[in-house]
Amino acid sequence: YPSVGVSFIPTKAFESLRGNKVLNYAKLNASYTSVGNTSAVAAYDTNELTKIPLGFPFGNLSALGFDDTATSPNIKPEFVNTFEVGAQFGFFNDRITLEGSYYVANTKDLITRKTASAASGLINVLDNVGELENKGFEIDLGLVPVKTANFRWDLRTNLSSYKTKIIKLADGALS
Repeated sequence: YPSVGVSFIPTKAFESLRGNKVLNYAKLNASYTSVGNTSAVAAYDTNELTKIPLGFPFGNLSALGFDDTATSPNIKPEFVNTFEVGAQFGFFNDRITLEGSYYVANTKDLITRKTASAASGLINVLDNVGELENKGFEIDLGLVPVKTANFRWDLRTNLSSYKTKIIKLADGALS
């Protein structure tokens, strides 16, 4: 699956930023990835005729039973396309570090189980049910309050937040 990423380190690229006592490191990055997924669909799910229930009728005897969960014969792989931008900074010889990123991930043809009609004899059907959008950010702050030849004390804190929104539901996804 395709992906591309790019990063730029201005503190290495520009002579005027080298040796800066306040800002000693800066990096900017961006990436785009597209990933397909079919892990929710087992090997023979689209051609399943029956199931072998455990412990039915009793003990270790084998039996066949009606499969009350099905997989749509028209199921497609779900795809997640993600765009992310970020930055990392080091201040005062990395005594203070700050990293942050923002991302947007869009899932198309989301695979999940949806309720089936009781008249069909099924409980649910594994199918493509819609599209999701996931947006979020992460911020990481690091401090080194004490640093000697034999001892270093590192403190880190992290803040992250995300929000997932249903963009679109397939016909019958809530039935």
